[in-house]
Amino acid sequence: MSQVAPLRKTKNISLNISFLQIYNEKIYDLLNPGMFKRVKGDQLAQPAFHHVNATGGSDPSGLKIKWNPFDVYTVENLFNF
Repeated sequence: MSQVAPLRKTKNISLNISFLQIYNEKIYDLLNPGMFKRVKGDQLAQPAFHHVNATGGSDPSGLKIKWNPFDVYTVENLFNF
């Protein structure tokens, strides 16, 4: 009786990651360096970075959160790697 070698199964794994910060009720994408500009002379009580919009101006609103009827929350325009 001959033995048959077991079949090798390969698995493909995909990992997606994103990081966000909720600060003062605003959502910020921590993986998008274009969203922040460094502010000189910050005190410890103030954030070291300020959020900027796509045109380079100040954007106090942060990113938007969306909800769908299946109880899934997503953050609009969040970088996903």
